[in-house]
Amino acid sequence: MIKHSSKHYENYQHGIKRAKALVIVQRTIDKFLNGEIDVEGYLSELMGAVGFGGNFFGEIGETVQEQFEEKIKPKEDDVIAFKPDVKKIEELLTPIIEGFEALETISSSPLYYEAVVVAVTSFEVYLRDTLIELVSENNDIEDKFHEILQNKVDYRKLKDHRGVKPELAYGRIVAKNYDFFNVEDINKAYQRILGKNAKIISKKKEIQDFMELRHIIIHNRGIMDQKYLKATKKKHKEGEPFPISMTYVEKGVANLNRVVRSIEKGIDSL
Repeated sequence: MIKHSSKHYENYQHGIKRAKALVIVQRTIDKFLNGEIDVEGYLSELMGAVGFGGNFFGEIGETVQEQFEEKIKPKEDDVIAFKPDVKKIEELLTPIIEGFEALETISSSPLYYEAVVVAVTSFEVYLRDTLIELVSENNDIEDKFHEILQNKVDYRKLKDHRGVKPELAYGRIVAKNYDFFNVEDINKAYQRILGKNAKIISKKKEIQDFMELRHIIIHNRGIMDQKYLKATKKKHKEGEPFPISMTYVEKGVANLNRVVRSIEKGIDSL
């Protein structure tokens, strides 16, 4: 029986939920900025549903206007020159200005970018931690990487892994030999565990491109450079931001999910 905990899969799922939440937030912001969301109409309908009447904003507006007019009406015997409280005005306007600046920032660097980073990072961490656990906790799987471990488990190697359980050091040494941001390395590592005929990644190019996008988001604010264009063979213009969309992110996440499900299914069958 293979020793394999569910924590790495659960952590991955948590990361993917965060990525999906970012997509939903960005989609909602886009609709709001494009005027596709009738906020006033929506809230009026909501207020009507809970008993405030269908013309909630109209009624509130009239009440506020009446109160405002009453407050600003000058008294006959006490006419005072109006002196604006500049400090108070600044305090009231600051959160509004900050809100619009935040929307402008998100518009130029959308949360779709953040969703890609969260999803791909969760994927890489899942692959690495799962391999470390499988190698460290199962002698049969450890034996499949014997040539990596042979003559390499010396004091210096073990010293690199101080602070972790000694048995996890073997898995960490093996994991260092693979790049989990590279689809070929992912295939090699997990085919050793699950069998050379195991179908782990079906859409290699799409997944590799998705992971490459993560790199330029982190290191270059999503702006495509020569290295990215060469790696992905995309015919975009260097120096421009990657034309990301909700659909692209959703497809990328779906591809990652297929790989993870394939690995989990393969482990269960060992």
